[in-house]
Amino acid sequence: MVKDTFKEEFTCVHCKHTRFSREYIFFMRFQEVDFSDDLVYDRVTEEIYMCQKCGKRTSLEDIKQGLRDIKAKHKHIDKGNGDV
Repeated sequence: MVKDTFKEEFTCVHCKHTRFSREYIFFMRFQEVDFSDDLVYDRVTEEIYMCQKCGKRTSLEDIKQGLRDIKAKHKHIDKGNGDV
């Protein structure tokens, strides 16, 4: 027997909207080191998600944590407890 399913979406912490657009930020990160006159650098791409309603930015790690929180909130369902 298949149990009922439900969906809870990650929402913007500022306006509770559920739609996000992905933005990329490309930059170079430089660091001076004592043993050389040259700079050490990394090329970095940062992935940011922007709320389509209020424009606030959210990191991928914040979204992953939000999804873990939603899962934890409904953890009692996985344990067979009929209380919802």
